[in-house]
Amino acid sequence: MALASVFRGSPSLRTKFILILLMVVTLPFALSGMLTYRKYIGDVEGKTKVFTHQIVDQMRLNLDRYVHDIDRLTVLPFYNNQVMQTLYRHDRKPGPAPYISAEESGIMNLFISALTIDRPEIRSITMFANDGSLFTNLNHTVEPRWSPEEEIWVKSVMAAEGALVILPPHKTGYYYDAPAQEVVSLARLIRDPNTKRHLGMIKVDLKTDGFKEMISVMNYRPSNHIFILDGNNRLLYPLTAQGTALPDFSGTDETVRYGKEHYVISSVTSGETGITVAGLSPVIELRSGARELTAYTALISLVALILAYILSVVMADRLVKPIKYLLFTMRKVQRGSLEVRSTIQNDDEIGQLSAAFNKMLDEVQRLVREVFETKLRERDAELSALQSQMNPHFMYNTLETMNMMALGRNHYELSEVIHSLGNMLRYTVDREVRTVRMRDELEFVESYVDIQSQRLGARLRFQMNVDSSLEKCVVPKLILQPFVENVIEHGLPEHGSIELIVSAQVLDEGLFIDVEDDGIGIPEEIIQKLEDLMYSERWIRTEQERYGDQRKGYALRNVHQRIQILYGTQYGVKVSHNRTRGSRFTLHLPFVWEENVC
Repeated sequence: MALASVFRGSPSLRTKFILILLMVVTLPFALSGMLTYRKYIGDVEGKTKVFTHQIVDQMRLNLDRYVHDIDRLTVLPFYNNQVMQTLYRHDRKPGPAPYISAEESGIMNLFISALTIDRPEIRSITMFANDGSLFTNLNHTVEPRWSPEEEIWVKSVMAAEGALVILPPHKTGYYYDAPAQEVVSLARLIRDPNTKRHLGMIKVDLKTDGFKEMISVMNYRPSNHIFILDGNNRLLYPLTAQGTALPDFSGTDETVRYGKEHYVISSVTSGETGITVAGLSPVIELRSGARELTAYTALISLVALILAYILSVVMADRLVKPIKYLLFTMRKVQRGSLEVRSTIQNDDEIGQLSAAFNKMLDEVQRLVREVFETKLRERDAELSALQSQMNPHFMYNTLETMNMMALGRNHYELSEVIHSLGNMLRYTVDREVRTVRMRDELEFVESYVDIQSQRLGARLRFQMNVDSSLEKCVVPKLILQPFVENVIEHGLPEHGSIELIVSAQVLDEGLFIDVEDDGIGIPEEIIQKLEDLMYSERWIRTEQERYGDQRKGYALRNVHQRIQILYGTQYGVKVSHNRTRGSRFTLHLPFVWEENVC
């Protein structure tokens, strides 16, 4: 009821989001935590048994593969003629000191050393001949001869009649570096393939930690125990458990006692090798996990809920932030700025609303631009109407007559003025052409400056710094003359002179044209007013302008607006600030070549 009363009031959208998120997070989290805890208590012991059984079975597979590898390794002497010939030469009763030639020693050592490559778990591979000769990869730590009576494992190998035998931990007499050390071995009787006559034996002794490397398939907790037994239930691993009372490994997934603790046992016996792998998992650890979970559940739940509450506040802020930004953008539009756009951060409903808002602004701006273009067309129509009242050919012929009369009377300066005026008339009379070559626009400006030079004389100096490679660039028609006229009209000192420079350059695929002078300059406050007029989004058409009284800046605004209509809002006219003398206007246009003249 209290929550419902909050929603009936006038809380902010952020507050509503936070309250909803808190309810959505808290209730499911508490319920799922309680059910998860109860389920864990019921399943942890069973899952541990399954996990232990899987580990034990994987260890059994590793041992089976390893025994198969050793089995293949111990039959390799049958496929080496030199090894077999050496055993044939030593097939006689043991003597006091059997002779082994250097050639035989080299053949056998090379063969045995090849078998031990990349097998760090193997301590030695030894081949025993019937005459008491012994060949091994450990020549410096092994006796040079052996005696069957001193080796207790020989009977097991002989009884197997050529099959691979897994020998439990036993002591050997042929190591004189550690004769009392017990080893686990795999051995085979070598017989003549045709006569089945005994030629000797091959024996592979494993290192003490050899089994540990073979059974380490995954992280197994130190408190767990692994036992490996052969087919006769003799312990193969670990050697440290020799003499200790072992549990009965015949059961599977039963609870047994080992030492002072109770363990869950999982054992697997290989049907191929007879090896049994048994794993013991302490029961106390299984139950301790449940007790630890009970102790930490409350703390974890509290921390998780606090994090969830913080996340709820952050998420609420992220959800409301785009709405606030859209509202901020709307207020800027309300103040008259149509250039702003709302940033679309996501493709959700808020993003779609922002996209629709931007589309609406584009449409409004398009309509405003259409109205502005309509006004320009009205002005062009008025000029065209005035031009249509007078036949252009009549004007050309009249000016040409005046030029001839001036030349006939040696008035060369007047002739030059009339010639420049005729050029300007020809350039401006064609109202259908919107863009021209840079060369034509510059010639028009030169004609205008020639006429003004006849009036001002040495007070007006003019420079044209435009590379000839840019003369075929395409620019809008009649964009330079208003700036030149503005310089002469407002920048010329009352009793001094002025230098006017027109230059152009290409930067980053854009054409920049500068109109610069060293006249009296423009005060900063006037520049600000001029920019406000040029960059204003609304087209102000006063009564004075409509009837011919053009105020300062409207011609410049006309050029700026025409450039943006033709090429886009990234182009236009800029005024340089903070100049100590003179002024500079920069026209930014796209770099367009001659074939695009229209």
